[in-house]
Amino acid sequence: MDPSLPSPDPVAADLARYRTMVEHAAEGICVGQGGHIRFANACCLDLLGATAADVGVRPMIEYVHPDDRVFVAAQRDRRSRGEAVPAFEARFQRPDGTVWWVEIAGVVVEWEGAPANLFYLRDTTQRRLLDEQLKATLARERELGELKSRLVAMASHEFRTPLAAILSSAELLSHYGGQIDAEEQRSILGELVAASGRLQHLLDDLLRLRDADEEKLKQHLSTAVRPPPPGPAAG
Repeated sequence: MDPSLPSPDPVAADLARYRTMVEHAAEGICVGQGGHIRFANACCLDLLGATAADVGVRPMIEYVHPDDRVFVAAQRDRRSRGEAVPAFEARFQRPDGTVWWVEIAGVVVEWEGAPANLFYLRDTTQRRLLDEQLKATLARERELGELKSRLVAMASHEFRTPLAAILSSAELLSHYGGQIDAEEQRSILGELVAASGRLQHLLDDLLRLRDADEEKLKQHLSTAVRPPPPGPAAG
């Protein structure tokens, strides 16, 4: 190194490295002081939909969605009073009306000789959307399971009537077949055939509904399980 050149300032070098890291950070970093943004890195400017020239013109709270401003201001005031405030989520709103969710973590620092809030902002909109979609999917799955359970219970109840008819007709023929005339036997056999058809219809319904979607299940429940149209009279 040329001894005639001044020695590099280590503090200035550290500040330059720090500024480079902050400017290229993957999360938004900004300093709020006196209700306005005094500094914002590139990621923060992108999140807010602002430029370095105009980011501090609007009051900082105006970047927050109107419905969340009271909550966010309360967390900021708690932090300023020295209370521990864990990271929290709130909605922000860009000048074009776009609403997005952000996780906010902050700490009180000194900025140019006065207290200020150093904020770290992370966009959590996509995670929120995925969470909402997952909750909606789980809710639909639960409802679908409940619908299928109700249908199974309804079908089980419907099975009892044709089964009882089949059993009673079979017992009559088994125990008293020799004492029943041909016409009566044909009538009993007709009841057996009709009850068997009813069971077949119910089984077909259950097989079709096994893989049915939610709307079909709701429609089926609204009309209940109906017997098939009567066939031609026996004999």
